[in-house]
Amino acid sequence: MNTFKFNSISVGLIVLFLGISFPGYAQQRENLYKLYEQNQLQALEESVKRLPPAAESDYEGLFFQTLFVKDGEQAEQKYLAIFEHGSPRLKLLAAEKLMAYFYAAGYYVTSEKYQKYIVEHEIPETAEPQTPAKQELAPPKYYIQVGAFGLAENAKQRVSFLKTQDVKSQLVERNVNGKTLYCVWIDGKTDLDKSLEYANKIKQKYDLEFQIMKK
Repeated sequence: MNTFKFNSISVGLIVLFLGISFPGYAQQRENLYKLYEQNQLQALEESVKRLPPAAESDYEGLFFQTLFVKDGEQAEQKYLAIFEHGSPRLKLLAAEKLMAYFYAAGYYVTSEKYQKYIVEHEIPETAEPQTPAKQELAPPKYYIQVGAFGLAENAKQRVSFLKTQDVKSQLVERNVNGKTLYCVWIDGKTDLDKSLEYANKIKQKYDLEFQIMKK
């Protein structure tokens, strides 16, 4: 066994031991997720700097460290590895990064592949009420989210702007990690592919980042 593999395995075992033996280790990783989800990038970067180099199998550590890799192609390869081998939670996060990377690079078909994965595997925020067995299940409805704001006034301004462009939208309140976000939703189309096509047209025309939501 060569030295590199031995060191990687050793670090991996240490990480596993720490995760089992010290609850503080798991809490530290959970705090990193919270900082990321709350978009507190400066605090997240400071926390990531204190992490040891990620072991070969430590995809959580690899994800957080890759967030601050400036080389786009290098970051892409790391996100691909995370998407391939990471936990379901990490696969979703890596898919978001890969979707944005390939869209920016002009690979729209590849970008849409990851967008579809996100929509199809996104964990619902709240459990939906059980539908009686005798009732026919309604097809999912798609929405195009073109903004998520901490202030309702900012969301209202986005809705007003879209109204001037004859694009009908609505303000929707969502609770994400205990924080209220004021989101702007545009009705999607009858299926995911058509909703993605419509969302890309909106992005190209108005330069608005989007996320497909499913209800």
